[in-house]
Amino acid sequence: MKILHVCESLVGGPASYFEEVIPFQVSEFGRDAVIVLVPRQHRSALGASVDCRIETFNRSGRNLSSFFELWKQFRKTTKTFVPDIVHLHGTFSGVIGRLATAFLRNRPKIVYCAHCWSFDRSDVRLRHKAFEWIERYLAPFTDMLISISPHEITLLQERNIKFKHNELVVSGIRDDISHCTDVVETESDATSQLKLLFIGRFDEQKGLDLLFREFEALPPGRVSLAVVGAKVLPGGNTEFPRDVVMHGWVPRDRLSDLIAQADAVIMPSRWEGMPLVALEVLRAGRPILASNIGPFPHILTDEVNGVLMNICAKGFLKNALDRLENLDLRRMKIEARKAYEQKFNGNRMNYELLSSYKIIARPKLGSRGSEMNKGAASIQG
Repeated sequence: MKILHVCESLVGGPASYFEEVIPFQVSEFGRDAVIVLVPRQHRSALGASVDCRIETFNRSGRNLSSFFELWKQFRKTTKTFVPDIVHLHGTFSGVIGRLATAFLRNRPKIVYCAHCWSFDRSDVRLRHKAFEWIERYLAPFTDMLISISPHEITLLQERNIKFKHNELVVSGIRDDISHCTDVVETESDATSQLKLLFIGRFDEQKGLDLLFREFEALPPGRVSLAVVGAKVLPGGNTEFPRDVVMHGWVPRDRLSDLIAQADAVIMPSRWEGMPLVALEVLRAGRPILASNIGPFPHILTDEVNGVLMNICAKGFLKNALDRLENLDLRRMKIEARKAYEQKFNGNRMNYELLSSYKIIARPKLGSRGSEMNKGAASIQG
């Protein structure tokens, strides 16, 4: 099986998703059978684990010239590589990739994952409705949709957007003992100031402005707040409260250290697809304070491994902290790690994704693993 992955922007979750999916597919099908097409300017976001052929296009921003560059390189790559599966990641890759292949005589099978639906938000605007219409129009040119959380299944049903195949493959991340933190607190830890950590882009989606508003309303010294991330999208200015510790973007190993130092991670997102950073936090054995929207009610059990917040209500942070202080934080850390082990392991995700590919793949296709399984079955028979 030959697979082409296409992503219009790697910033944030898509790069992490590739680092989970690509190594597995390379091990299954071989290094020459997997290609990723990404912006040249984002190439460095891919870690060394993405060991396959990487094609790039020039991206100067989210504009027509960049979209045209992606279109050209996509058509060139599909013509020379002749993939069996084209896996499109993100809204704009999904639009360009499906339009570019819609009327090809021998078009590859198209797998699409939005990662976060542009119309999944409470403040419905004209452009959001436009994207909803576009998705409905392009659905017939999608051989399979990959939904990464149960929330996405429900959302599409509510919007009456139907695909030939809609497979639920809940996102996961591989386990790594180096990322597992000690959940046992020392006596000094148990009595010290509660330490919160925010990780993400400084954009409207992630709700950092809401967090800062709430943080400034707290009595001084009640909690400490550290922030990892940076601004990505244009527009708006983020003013930092005086007592916030800013780290910027940090390497993955440094991020693990910061998560280990925190008592909890806070994610006041206005909308989400399936944030992999939440799974990293659970893997590390840390509870999450998260908005009660989108995938979070499926990721967290309220007051067991996290606290769900109504970010539309003034005082939501104080309310969440009041609840958290009355809970057994040590027990919540244990439950967070348990939730990762039970639901969000990367091996489970990769095998489910491979099974989904095979639903639409041509009968002649197979992987190294499937050929070995056939051979083993014949021997047993």
